[in-house]
Amino acid sequence: MAIFWSRHVWSNGTSGLEEIPESKRRKYILGKIESKSWSGQINMVVVSGLGLFLGSYSIFSLNLIIPILGIIYFEGNMPFKYQIALNLSTLAGASFGHIIFGYLGDRFGRRTTYGIPLSVIIMANFGLTMSSTGLYGSMSLIGWLLAWRTVLGVGIGGEMSLSAVICAEYAPTRLRGKMLTALSACQASGQVVACVVTLIVVASQQRGTLKESTTLNCHTDCKRALDSAWRVIAGVGVVPAALALPFRFTTLESPRFIVNSRRALLDIQRYWGEDVEREMEMEMEHQAQPSSNIPGTPNPRTTHDNSEVASMETPLARSVSVQSLDIEHEYPLSMSKAALQQYFWAEGNIRTIIGTSLTWACTDLPFYALLLNTGRVTAFIWERSASPQGSIPSYLIQLAWQSIIVAPIGVVIGNGITFYGVDSKGRRNTQMTGFVLAFLMSIIIGTSFKKFSTLSGLGTGVMTILYILGQAAFSFGPSTTTYILSAELYPTRYRCIGHGISGAFGKLGAITGLLIFGYMNQNHDSETRNADSWLPYSILVLSFPLLCGFVFTLLWIPGAEHNSKGEIKSLEDWGVGRAPSERTTRPEGRQRVRYR
Repeated sequence: MAIFWSRHVWSNGTSGLEEIPESKRRKYILGKIESKSWSGQINMVVVSGLGLFLGSYSIFSLNLIIPILGIIYFEGNMPFKYQIALNLSTLAGASFGHIIFGYLGDRFGRRTTYGIPLSVIIMANFGLTMSSTGLYGSMSLIGWLLAWRTVLGVGIGGEMSLSAVICAEYAPTRLRGKMLTALSACQASGQVVACVVTLIVVASQQRGTLKESTTLNCHTDCKRALDSAWRVIAGVGVVPAALALPFRFTTLESPRFIVNSRRALLDIQRYWGEDVEREMEMEMEHQAQPSSNIPGTPNPRTTHDNSEVASMETPLARSVSVQSLDIEHEYPLSMSKAALQQYFWAEGNIRTIIGTSLTWACTDLPFYALLLNTGRVTAFIWERSASPQGSIPSYLIQLAWQSIIVAPIGVVIGNGITFYGVDSKGRRNTQMTGFVLAFLMSIIIGTSFKKFSTLSGLGTGVMTILYILGQAAFSFGPSTTTYILSAELYPTRYRCIGHGISGAFGKLGAITGLLIFGYMNQNHDSETRNADSWLPYSILVLSFPLLCGFVFTLLWIPGAEHNSKGEIKSLEDWGVGRAPSERTTRPEGRQRVRYR
């Protein structure tokens, strides 16, 4: 955890760093980041991913908790309007969280805000576990759950944006796509663990109080056991996230955020324990010799000793060459109104944020509508009914197993494919391919649902496979790439708010999807109703935004993902904006290359 835990205290031995020119500081710091290997970045992915893990765990576990709440408080089945309301409150909070923490991350720095969203999520989960009807019904359980789920959503939204941005800014260019994909995959792990925890908790009660219990004979002891069970399920995900909290509050600022200041060099010295002054002197010595101007060229003084040459190699020599290292200042250096207008409006980069926002909305609209109703969909696929059948433990265990099969497995498969192909295929191409595949799978599932629902074992198997493939198509493409692109396409000073705005639109899309799903399902709560009357039409309606997402990606997502040297673009390459034209005067009075 060297990146997050300060191994060195501030010292007075760095006064020499003040004399290092700004341009050399910048090149050194970016080169140092580029020189790091995958093994040196695992800690970053793990600590950042634990927040996404808890957020996903909290969202998905509600699918497994709702049936338990229905048995305890609603005589078997929670009204569908309450189920939709609980999910809507979470998504509404997440939309605000994206915007709030996106702004704070750019305004006050990543370090200042990094630990807050995770703290909010932990606090909200504790609040959920203590929600109650009060003595003799003096309080509203649903009211408390809605309040805490809204707070939970605020933390989840902030966590998604800050984790993505910090992970991207620490990542070497050649590993950035894989690191962000691995970070996104932590959400799938949260879904799996939610199901596993439910299995363990329910199985532990299966031979005790809940033995042979059904919704018809679940009385005092049975309800007490279930009441404890859902609180354990809701709260246990906090444990691994709480372990990451100390590292969140002790992390140092993103080097890219303060790259033009002496503090960035001091932080590099604290992150990796490097002798910055010595390496900067070596860098200047290399640059002073003509034969050393080419990265990786041995110093003539040390050609007789290859090991000495390797030890003298500088961060820039070890790194992938970055075209934007030749740009003295990354625009903008401040988050001012004038700079915002210049970058987004005058230079046409508003198209980029429209593209990332709309494509994320088109992704989350169908994705969350189905994900947050996994319990109902799986119950329909296997049992053709949304109500528990048989004993309570058997029903809950069956629901957990079915949820593992239809949701996380497809997500894991899709993330795995993206992990190995996101750099070679490209983010934009991957996203367009994923939109097309997800659209086709939705059409196939929607049109064939009635046919396969009339079959028994064969129909269930085929529908399960199709649903898994549909989830894999989502995760292979837009579900992952919208998260990655929003963390890459904006300059450092706007990266958090750019990701936040895009994520907020995604959650607004998810809210729209849930409302559509709820409207299509209205008046179909009865257990005697069959899914054939509404579910296939819902899936067909939800497939249309996927086609729109393909078009928006084609029109507004930048396609040139390599620089003039044929290498994957760095964050600095992306940060300058659209295609270059003339040189113009910056609002701060500095000169920069204008990009359209």
